[in-house]
Amino acid sequence: GMNVLCFDARGHGESAPTAAQGGQWTYQELVEDTDSVVRFARERFPDFHLTVMGHSLFGHTALAWFAQNPESAPDAFVAIAVNIWGRRWEPSILRWSRKVSVASLLFGFSRLNGSLPARKLRVGSMDEPHSYLNHLYRSVFLGKWDDANGNSYHDALKDLPCPVLHVLSVGDRWIADPESSRNFMGVIGTRRAELLIGDRSSPQELRDLQPDHMEIVTDPSCQPIWDAIARWNPLH
Repeated sequence: GMNVLCFDARGHGESAPTAAQGGQWTYQELVEDTDSVVRFARERFPDFHLTVMGHSLFGHTALAWFAQNPESAPDAFVAIAVNIWGRRWEPSILRWSRKVSVASLLFGFSRLNGSLPARKLRVGSMDEPHSYLNHLYRSVFLGKWDDANGNSYHDALKDLPCPVLHVLSVGDRWIADPESSRNFMGVIGTRRAELLIGDRSSPQELRDLQPDHMEIVTDPSCQPIWDAIARWNPLH
């Protein structure tokens, strides 16, 4: 009874040109691409409820689009390991120091090279252009998660009209660690439900699982997590 649409974001998967091939794109363009994907889904499957699910990058770019364009929001949203690095959401000095150090290294390397060879450096699955990494600079060093005109995505999140399932893992210790990620997403308020993996408070079948940032969507042993996500149905 479901139709599933899976797409490659700009420069990711089989979408070309990649950063390694000289492709350039901005964070704002990735945010705006959400509109094209959602329009296609609604035109292709007009009689179905629409649930959007995003892990990491597509999670926060899609949320940014829906926050500023609430009339286009889906019926429900699943945010897996979604976080933006910002000092106001990070209570741990140790984690923040690590994030600043890593962000400085990645931003500086991409500025010199024109892109970040994430795969070679083992910090991501796809290379990223310097033009995209500017958003990392703005959030980490300027404390801003906003669009090209300076409008705050985060401030707009409080008016997001759809229910959100926020999936977190205690094994994701710094990219989307539960503490800062929960602080970041907390502005959504009562429309946010949380599924925490690997904690004493987690459902019994999820307590012994502690996947890291990528394993939560790639490791077959995480099937119980995926089943739990599938059971979430805020529409009934």
